[in-house]
Amino acid sequence: MAALPNADLLAEGDRLAFETGRWDSAIFKNNGWPLLAFREFLEGRLREKQMVKLLLYNACQQEGPVETFTLLDQTGKLNHQALGVIEHHQTKLIQSTSIWKISKESQLLPEDTQFFKVRHRRGVQRSLFHLIHDSGVHFCLRQTEREHTQLILPPELANAVLSNQFGPHARQALPVLGYFQKELLSLPHHRPASLSFKPYILVPEEAHRFPATPLSFYQHDLYHRLVDSANIHRRSFVELAKKLKEKNCVSEAMKCLDGDLEGIL
Repeated sequence: MAALPNADLLAEGDRLAFETGRWDSAIFKNNGWPLLAFREFLEGRLREKQMVKLLLYNACQQEGPVETFTLLDQTGKLNHQALGVIEHHQTKLIQSTSIWKISKESQLLPEDTQFFKVRHRRGVQRSLFHLIHDSGVHFCLRQTEREHTQLILPPELANAVLSNQFGPHARQALPVLGYFQKELLSLPHHRPASLSFKPYILVPEEAHRFPATPLSFYQHDLYHRLVDSANIHRRSFVELAKKLKEKNCVSEAMKCLDGDLEGIL
């Protein structure tokens, strides 16, 4: 396991870049920046919310070239370049009309409206990304034999999108570093969103029998939050899971909590 670098290597501007997501800063061109950020987090100089976004950006970098956008500028006005990206790559979940509404009505800070566009270069092999895409959610924006492109929404912006679409039924992200307790799946209004940083913070390397990268596992959690938000009978699923667990049907109980409709049926 690699030793963590000395935090004294960071300049004050680097810390500000970590805190606010200034992705064009020189620190993000340093291959060792994730270790530096992790050290800052462990020593209490970065909040968990900030570390989660940094790990998500790192997960994007592992997949391929990344572009970063912010919907609201520092004055709170809509960034039309970022809106243009969404208009050009609209999906069932991410639409320019909903983004207009979110930008006007939400209380998001400008740094909470950041999102990433990543081009994956992983060929055409079956993966968790393809499973999510085939479900009809359409996180995948453009796909060829050599690559596919996605918009990646950090937790704060994803929460605003789901709330706009599902109102009080929306299941919000509960960012978690690494594995989480399965009991958290029974929370009424939140669902864990796992981020990893090997070898220090780990998440499962597969989901639904498909291999998963750190980024695809994050998208997998977003997919489940979307399914849960659309399921108006979710409370009944939680109650059924309790009864199944009482009868020692643990596997079936977990499928109910996880919203694994195919596994249940």
